Amino acid sequence: MSFYSSLHFLGAPVSLTSGNGLGIVLFSFGLSILISLDDYRSAHEDSSKPDTVWALIAWLFRRQSLLFILVVAVATCAFVVYRITASLVSTEYTGGAGLLVRLPGKTIHYFPLSPYGWYNTGINLREGEKLEVEVTGQVSPGFLRHEDDFWKAVSDYQEFKAGIVKQRPPQPSDFQWPFTGPEGYPREWYKKDNPFRPAILRNHPTYKEDFAFETDQGLTVRGLPHNSVVGIVLPEGEAPRRAQGIDDPSYVFSRTGGRDNLIYLSAKRESYPLEVTAGSSGYLWMAINDADLMRWDNSGFFFVRLTRE
Repeated sequence: MSFYSSLHFLGAPVSLTSGNGLGIVLFSFGLSILISLDDYRSAHEDSSKPDTVWALIAWLFRRQSLLFILVVAVATCAFVVYRITASLVSTEYTGGAGLLVRLPGKTIHYFPLSPYGWYNTGINLREGEKLEVEVTGQVSPGFLRHEDDFWKAVSDYQEFKAGIVKQRPPQPSDFQWPFTGPEGYPREWYKKDNPFRPAILRNHPTYKEDFAFETDQGLTVRGLPHNSVVGIVLPEGEAPRRAQGIDDPSYVFSRTGGRDNLIYLSAKRESYPLEVTAGSSGYLWMAINDADLMRWDNSGFFFVRLTRE
């Protein structure tokens, strides 16, 4: 009754006729039994007092009533921490917008970005809204084109290491499209005298000149290197257009303007997060730059963390 009276005095919503009242009765009844058992044990064991810290701890843990109170106290603290955390932070899976975490004053979206075209994030932005964006991961826009060559090279090297063959196998001279992060390929990689450029680019009529990604109208976004990450905000029900060939380009990103309301989201790892502003209201779409008609050979994923105030 003392425990019940204390809670009632503190304003806790307890009642002897409710579930919490029954819990108090059971708690008090169990505690009284444990105290009685402790008294009985104390009367039949050595009455000498503990003389070391460890002996004191062992003596306390032999008192079942104290151990019971400790367990209840820890469980109560854990429950209180959980309720406070749940009231401040909520997590939900939203499908198109990925994992959504709500913090006081912030909403954080986590979602994967595949290299197979435009992706509707499902995030509805307001014009002028400020965002923080961070992108991680590795993507190759042409790895699957020579997947067989890659695994053959791995197998040849394993045989060499195992001593099956004596001569070290040569490294493939024309491995296509190395994996990169969201920073994409550097401009120097597109120079026509770069020996590491894939054969498909060396033989492509558009890429006979340096930095030909700036004129390649087959890209999702002409003017940006492969693996660059871009976003665009479009009204509900509208989807980004796709490049259909040389005579029907998709989007253009120029250093001198003409960005088609695109949001550039590429950076090196140490430069993230990026702070960007939505130029219009609508749904955010994102894409990894590549030729729209040549995405079948892509491999890898980027992962996006987008924070809204």
